[in-house]
Amino acid sequence: MTSRLGLKAPAELDAEGKAFYDMIIDYLKNKNGGQVPHRNIRGDGALLGPFGVHQATPSVGTHFHGLGSAVEQVPGLSQRYREIAVLTVASRYQTPYAINSHLAMATAAGLSRAEIDMLLDKNAPDNFTSDDQLVHSAAYALIYGAGSMPEAIWTQLLERFGIDGTKHLVHLVGFYSYLMTVLNGFGVELPEKQ
Repeated sequence: MTSRLGLKAPAELDAEGKAFYDMIIDYLKNKNGGQVPHRNIRGDGALLGPFGVHQATPSVGTHFHGLGSAVEQVPGLSQRYREIAVLTVASRYQTPYAINSHLAMATAAGLSRAEIDMLLDKNAPDNFTSDDQLVHSAAYALIYGAGSMPEAIWTQLLERFGIDGTKHLVHLVGFYSYLMTVLNGFGVELPEKQ
C-alpha cells in the first residue's frame, strides 16, 4: 500500500511524527479492543490510509484526528444513518480506500450489499425508510448541490433528528468530503493483504 507521499516505518520518524504515530496507535487500540486493524498498519509498522497520509504532515494530522474524534462524539445519528451519509459522500468521490473501509461498517449497521451498491451508484434503495431516505437526500444535497442545503430538507432534519442530529450529519458529510479529497489527492491505494 502506498501513497504519493510515501509511508514511513516508526524508526524513520522524527519526534513530531513519532508523537502523531503513538497517538494514532493508542486511538486504534482503544477503538478495536487492543488491536490495530491490518487495514491501518503495514507489516513494518507504517500507518496506512488517512493516518499514513497525515503522518507526512503531523500538525494537520493531529487536527484531522481531533476533528474526526469530535464529530464522532456529536449525538443524534445512529450508525446506520452515519454509514448512509458516508456512502453517499463516497458516491461522489469514489475513493477506494474509504469505500473498502466502510463496507464492513455499513454491513454491521444493517445495510445489505445491494443497498450499499445502490448508494455508491448515487441512488437511494426503494426499500429505504423515510428516515434513511432523508439522510441520503441531505448528504446528497450537500455534496452534489450548490449553495445552501434546501430549506425543506433542513426543516425535515430538524423535525426528525433535532439540532444535534442535524449538526452531526452536516459535520459528518463535511469531514468525509475532506477525508476523501485528501485520499484521492495523495493517491492512497487499497491496503495490501497481509
